[in-house]
Amino acid sequence: MFLKSGRVSYGGMITAAMVVLLYLSCVFENCSLFCLAAAAFLGGVTTWQRGWKDGLLVSAAAGVLGVVLLPNKWYVLTYAAFVLYVFAWECLEHFFSKKQRMLAWILKGILYHVLLISAVCSYVYVFGFQQLVQGFLLTVLQHSKILFGLAAVLLAEVVWIVFDRAYAVFRIKWSQWMHRAGADGSSRL
Repeated sequence: MFLKSGRVSYGGMITAAMVVLLYLSCVFENCSLFCLAAAAFLGGVTTWQRGWKDGLLVSAAAGVLGVVLLPNKWYVLTYAAFVLYVFAWECLEHFFSKKQRMLAWILKGILYHVLLISAVCSYVYVFGFQQLVQGFLLTVLQHSKILFGLAAVLLAEVVWIVFDRAYAVFRIKWSQWMHRAGADGSSRL
């Protein structure tokens, strides 16, 4: 009985922290990606420490509460993409050994690029930003569309590497913090 109440309270506290981070991403626009990534990282840590079921429930609960509570619903889509990538990261780290790191990197790269292409296409074509993008490209980048495209692709690759490494460092620091706090960082209740 105590173990279930401990899991529920842990999940509720992590969900509350994730919802606060999601809300802060709407309030402070200049650090929105940081707050969204931190919320996704908490979902990944829950998966790592408590198991897949708890991690999925906590992340889904934060997503549903984000849809209900956030003034800007677009951030929930970005949060969902971050959570999906973090869960794939956890899955690949679990199933591949250290000798197969290159295969894990390739699979993570494929997932990242699929998420990136789907996000760009959905924002441009599904949600009606096509005219905005065309107008922007025609006025500002009339002579250097190829240069802008290459710069955007290069920036997307840098963002991917930074996000991936940031989650790895976050996991290590979280484990150290939990160990100092007296809890085993990899325990599963």
